[in-house]
Amino acid sequence: MTFQKISERLALLALCLIAIVPFASRVHFVPLPQWFGEINVIWLLLAAGAFLLPGGRLFDAMPRAGWLCLALAGAWAAQPQFVHLLFPGMSYVTALAWLATALLASVTLSLRGAFGDREFAVWLARAVIVGGLAQSLIGTAQLTGLAPALGLFYDGSHPTSNIFGHIGQRNQYAHYLMWSVVSGVYLFAVGRLGRAWLIALVLWMALMLGWAGSRTILLYLVALSALAGLWHWRSRDESSRRMMLAMWAASGTILAAQFALPLFNHLISLLTHSDVENASGVARLAANGDDMGARRFAEMHKAWLAFKAHPLWGVGWSQYAAESVRLQPLPQFAAAGYNSGLFTNAHNLLMQLLAEMGGVVTALVVVGFVWAVLPFFRRKAEPKACWHWAASR
Repeated sequence: MTFQKISERLALLALCLIAIVPFASRVHFVPLPQWFGEINVIWLLLAAGAFLLPGGRLFDAMPRAGWLCLALAGAWAAQPQFVHLLFPGMSYVTALAWLATALLASVTLSLRGAFGDREFAVWLARAVIVGGLAQSLIGTAQLTGLAPALGLFYDGSHPTSNIFGHIGQRNQYAHYLMWSVVSGVYLFAVGRLGRAWLIALVLWMALMLGWAGSRTILLYLVALSALAGLWHWRSRDESSRRMMLAMWAASGTILAAQFALPLFNHLISLLTHSDVENASGVARLAANGDDMGARRFAEMHKAWLAFKAHPLWGVGWSQYAAESVRLQPLPQFAAAGYNSGLFTNAHNLLMQLLAEMGGVVTALVVVGFVWAVLPFFRRKAEPKACWHWAASR
């Protein structure tokens, strides 16, 4: 094996580790609870780029997504020149993050060229599964009460909502586990994962997704089922059919686990001699519909008012929370109630961008995103493309 091939394999390893290592950090301390995870992304990304240098592949091509990230880096760096910010450093840090994302896009395209689309997607899917399994084991320790004894991250003040791995937030934890499910379905569709292994993966992740208590997973199931059907309708081949049927079966299993969770709570309680009463996403949705709706819509309304008051450049990056508190005394928000955590964001990405960055940058984000993904839909519909979309939700 030549030095160039070894270097490219090491670059692929570094990129795959980005899907695993940063999420496994147990260090979450203010004022930057995600710093240790995010800095691991940077180091691994720089390592991947360095390994591509001997073969001259780094920056041999820049995808549209890379150019978009460069433009967004400029937009975030420029906003402090037009808007008075309480914390301008947050804008510059975000601009640096966009630069890192542009490098990630270039490294990804280079590795796709080196290994081919199929092989690159297979290895990345495997990495996501490994990461998801690692997080699910951490979640199991949190569920059974073993996390403190094992030195794992554990939020003892919220015993019914701390099943979140080392990611530290149950919705993001559940999303990560869903990426593992989709990755397994993709590998099964292309013949790189056996049926028995897929069944075991789906059953395990279905239980862990139930204990996570995330309600957004229900939206995932609908969206993924529709996406798999759309991709098969476009492709009409055996691999897309296998992916569609496997995705539908996995979605049905995950939904069934949401309803069956009380039985497993009872089983774990018997085995651990403790009282496990974690609620699934379905149970939480049925028990507290207002928490899912009215107060979040109130935050979206505040974001819209902030945008109307600052239509061009917004109120400033990372300043929505302050604006939300300022608007809370208005009469239209009195009936929505107050929550000590919901005010931190608008609970809608588009409204958040409009409020904090204004119409100019939001238009750049939306138009740029459409421009970046447009070539994606002009290609032949293949399972790996469906997996890319599903894992990016």
